[in-house]
Amino acid sequence: IGSFARVLRVRQSPLAISLTVREGESAPLANSAVGNALLARHDDAAIRTIVEKYDRTVPPDRRRPLAQILGEVATVRARGVSVGYDKWLPDAGAIVATLDPATFREVIAVGIGGPRFRIERNEERLVRTLLAALRRFAPGQRSV
Repeated sequence: IGSFARVLRVRQSPLAISLTVREGESAPLANSAVGNALLARHDDAAIRTIVEKYDRTVPPDRRRPLAQILGEVATVRARGVSVGYDKWLPDAGAIVATLDPATFREVIAVGIGGPRFRIERNEERLVRTLLAALRRFAPGQRSV
């Protein structure tokens, strides 16, 4: 288990003010909405190992308390979706859910990201839209 998630596919927004993330970029599992969604698929012992590995690769000011990460992951598990602001990128927001790896042979995370003000303003609608789209794509799947 690594400590970063790789961006595989990006659909760019046509809006003038948007978030630019490129395919191939990596987001830290210990400090991003996509990371919280992916971590939620692991038990707390595995998360501890992932966070310790991440902490060895970054300066102290980029590390976050394990208890805080575990608390955020617990919220993701309860809600079925990860929502994060200013985590990986400043002034950005993201809403992310995962699909069951039993169906796809690996964990696939799907998310919506953009400027914080736009994601925050539309958060509940975007959560509903994302979860509904995932249910249509993979009926019977439980997202995290």
